[in-house]
Order: sequence, then C-alpha cells, then structure tokens
Amino acid sequence: MNFWECIYCLFTGTDPTEYQQRKQTQQQISQANPISPDPNIFTYRTRDGSSYFQFSYHKITERKYEIDIHLFPPFNGRSQNIHTIHVLHSRRSAQHKICIHSGKEPKTLKEAKELSKMYAELINTYIKTGKTPDQQIAQQ
Repeated sequence: MNFWECIYCLFTGTDPTEYQQRKQTQQQISQANPISPDPNIFTYRTRDGSSYFQFSYHKITERKYEIDIHLFPPFNGRSQNIHTIHVLHSRRSAQHKICIHSGKEPKTLKEAKELSKMYAELINTYIKTGKTPDQQIAQQ
C-alpha cells in the first residue's frame, strides 16, 4: 500500500485490508476484460463469460470480408496448429485471420461479425473440452 492509499484509508475510514482486496479484485477484472484502445478492434466475450477474443473486419472486395484475430484466450496446453484452429497468417497488424473456404467468405460486416462470434464459441469449446471445431461441427 502506497502513501496516498494509506491517506485515503485514514480519511475515508476504510479498512486497509478491505481496500487491498478491493484493489486486487479490480485489477483482476481489468486484466480479464481486455478492451482495445483501437476503435477498429472489437472485443467478444464468449456466452459462458470465460473467454475474450478480439477481432477486426476488413472489406477486401465489394462482397468479401476477412476477419483478423488480435486476441485469443490462453489455450491451456491445447494445440494451436493452424489446421486445428483454422487460421491463416494475416498481412495486417494481427498475426492471424480466420481461415474461411474460398467462396464462403462473409459478404457483409454483419455476416463477418456473426461468423467471428461462432468461431470464438467453437474455439472456446475446443479449449475447454478438447473437441476440435471440426469435431463439433460434425456432431451438429
């Protein structure tokens, strides 16, 4: 606890231990909720709330979007092989983009955003269960 935090506790009557615990909780929340300062990078939190992804959307032609991945959650030992997680190298600022079959690319920004959400959910399930995206799709 630094000098100013001690002064704050004295003036407000806050218990120093409680203050430290609150500060640690706030730090954990801010680390778990990455928000990019870049307005072109969008953060997606999975439905179960356990993981965050960051994507950017790039109009390549009049009817084709590519989706860059700026942030993955930790893979916790799962393979990050490009064929398993369906990524390609991106020439833009992100290291990867979602690998989409030629001719199946999203045609609108709305479609691109929906596709990135589905991708995030598949990868999140893969990280938790070990079932690859291909296996999950085959089961549906």
